[in-house]
Amino acid sequence: PSCGERSGHCRCRPSVEGLKCNLSAISLSAFVNNGALPCACHEVGAVSDTCERFGGQCRCRPNVIGRDCSTCATGYWGFPNCRPCNCGSRLCEPVTGDCICPPRTVLPECTECEPQTFGCHPLVGCEVCNCSHAGIIAPDVSCDTLSGQCRCQNNIVGRQCDRCAPGFYGYPNCRPCDCNEAGAEEEVCDPSTGQCLCKSVMFNVQGPRCDQCRDGTFHLDPTNPKGCTSCFCFGATGRYGSLLQPACVQQTGRFYLSQINCRPRFVFHQPVRRVVLCLCLSFDLLLSAQVSSYGGYLRYRLHTQTMRGDVLPLPAEAPKPDIILKVGADDDVFFVPFLCLQGSFRHFRTGNPVSREELMMVLVGLESLQIRALHSQSAQSVSLRGAVLEGAESLPVGRHANNVEICMCPANYLGDSCQRCAPGYYRDTIGLFLGKCVPCSCNGHSDQCLDGSGICVNCRHNTAGDHCETCQGGFLGNNSVDGQAVTCSSCPCPLRAPSNNFAEGCVQRGDSMQCRCMPGYAGPNCERCAPGFYGNPVVLGSRVCVLSNAECDCSPCGTESCDPHSGQCRCKPGVTGPLCDRCEVRALSEVTSPQHLSFKHGRHVGSGLEPHEESTVIHAAAPSLEHMNVAQTVTE
Repeated sequence: PSCGERSGHCRCRPSVEGLKCNLSAISLSAFVNNGALPCACHEVGAVSDTCERFGGQCRCRPNVIGRDCSTCATGYWGFPNCRPCNCGSRLCEPVTGDCICPPRTVLPECTECEPQTFGCHPLVGCEVCNCSHAGIIAPDVSCDTLSGQCRCQNNIVGRQCDRCAPGFYGYPNCRPCDCNEAGAEEEVCDPSTGQCLCKSVMFNVQGPRCDQCRDGTFHLDPTNPKGCTSCFCFGATGRYGSLLQPACVQQTGRFYLSQINCRPRFVFHQPVRRVVLCLCLSFDLLLSAQVSSYGGYLRYRLHTQTMRGDVLPLPAEAPKPDIILKVGADDDVFFVPFLCLQGSFRHFRTGNPVSREELMMVLVGLESLQIRALHSQSAQSVSLRGAVLEGAESLPVGRHANNVEICMCPANYLGDSCQRCAPGYYRDTIGLFLGKCVPCSCNGHSDQCLDGSGICVNCRHNTAGDHCETCQGGFLGNNSVDGQAVTCSSCPCPLRAPSNNFAEGCVQRGDSMQCRCMPGYAGPNCERCAPGFYGNPVVLGSRVCVLSNAECDCSPCGTESCDPHSGQCRCKPGVTGPLCDRCEVRALSEVTSPQHLSFKHGRHVGSGLEPHEESTVIHAAAPSLEHMNVAQTVTE
């Protein structure tokens, strides 16, 4: 196109229009061949002389095809007045209408294939079988007339019988592969060389026969797409050359049945219905991790009693799982089949498949196992019976626990899957899975500490503190290293024997020991009893200091003191008796003004007179009469 000098309008080429000469006029828009192409629709076969802007397809009359509508459709003849062929299932010549016999068909009907051909088509005819003579049972046997499948010899496959069946090699003399099919791919071996094709050759299965699990895997399983199961071991590692990876072997024991106890969780009361949903807990679930149940079965029986009369429909709700394994609010997983393998589980909320690692993490911290009880709208009552969960143990009989790993744990781990820390180690809860087992810092005085904090428990050797770094009360630290107690010896207060150490603590002051005595003991080395106590601390195995009045049972009125060694009551003057609870018999010579009066109900002492039943005896100490007691009776 060119542009007008005065108007500026584009002068378009034939069959092109538009201000910029970018539109076709009754033509195919194409920027080739010096502009757009003409539609050239057939004047009889087309409905009009216009065509599609893109592609140029003309609008054809019935039974007419072609871009320009110049040919009868398949099965029609006599353009432009196209009529149906009169040939049954066959086609006809598009100009004359004569019936066409397709290639390799049997005359005169031309509807069946010739021998050694198959797949009769009304236009292209039949296809040659082309069977491999080395692989078929007989050279004169034809192939299937529909599929073309040749009749193969044993251990030979393929439509043309031209290759060995999976598990065989060396066509046409196909021989069995010398491979372990549990660890081999579907083809088993190379069809030419017979070399075994191992599952997950870069990961799990190895060996010339694909019969060995690689390091870090165990249990060659024909149903496992990877061949062998990867060791989990909760992230604990074993060393193989320069690689760090978990090491484990297959459990050689068998599954045992663990009884599960069920208690009601929800009860729905309706006029004619009682439905119980059970929350089932095993004693083992509360005592130990259930990692040994991996690969085991959960079995139970639901007993349902149906109602009579009208059925009360249940409210519409989304499908629910049959089993829920619960760890925490955010870690629920469920499975519908009851085989405890990762492929059987999905996440409760997302529905995503659960990996082996995730399932092991659930089993190690399993808090509850919930079983769905309500499955029928006509249920009147539901009960759960005979619930058992398999777990692995070394037993002579039972189903083999092949899916349970036995890890070769480092020294700081214990358990079949290294799920526990060895004595002297604790979980730091930082890192992969459960966290690492790191040494307890207890200064050699304990091999137990709390997971997460590392605080030591059950400190031995008379030590105390979060890290057993101090001595218990009554013990003295010596041979200290960096300020932490290494050994604690009994304070010599008064003796070093623990039975005769009565100090709450002690401090070395030069050549002497300063003791901080327990209540009831006195002296620089707690060598005597405190006032009010009796005993002999310096005699090995002797009676410890105890309260005088508590042990002697002396009368508080007549007792002056208690012997600290024997516990014998020491009576006040004028008082007698083992417990100092009686006055001595003496003549009354003179009475002065009574002082230090005390009152006691009783009988008259020393006068021979019988007091009134409700008499009160008044004892008075008279210092001017040589501390003689004077008894006076007052009769009410």
